[in-house]
This record gives sequence, structure tokens and C-alpha cells, in this order.
Amino acid sequence: TIAFVTNGGKEIAPVTLKKGEELTLPTAEKEGRVFAEWYYDEGFTSVCPKVITAKKMKPFMPVTGRF
Repeated sequence: TIAFVTNGGKEIAPVTLKKGEELTLPTAEKEGRVFAEWYYDEGFTSVCPKVITAKKMKPFMPVTGRF
């Protein structure tokens, strides 16, 4: 399951992928702000690719949006 942390932006529902499935990450929305990128961490140091492929069976993976 991929959970989207939007940091005050419009909420995005979590998405569950099966092994091998791909997901193009959505663009987060926040009034008066321009979305930059998704990150694997809340410190904004590890950028997510635009498309994620489920390779390992991790039960939960949060991604954090930066505006």
C-alpha cells in the first residue's frame, strides 16, 4: 500500500499494488502552491520516480509530497 503524505494539500487515497503492478504517481494539489515532487522520506532527500513498480512485498510505503 502506498500512502500519500500531502503536507496540508488535498488528500489522496492510499493505493495498494500487487507485485509487478505499476503506478504513475498523482500530482498533489495545494491552494496557492505548485507541486514539486514525491519523496520517499519526510526530509525530502530521496526523490521517488514518477512511476513506481511493486517489486517487493512491503506492506506499507509512505511517500511525501513537497510544494
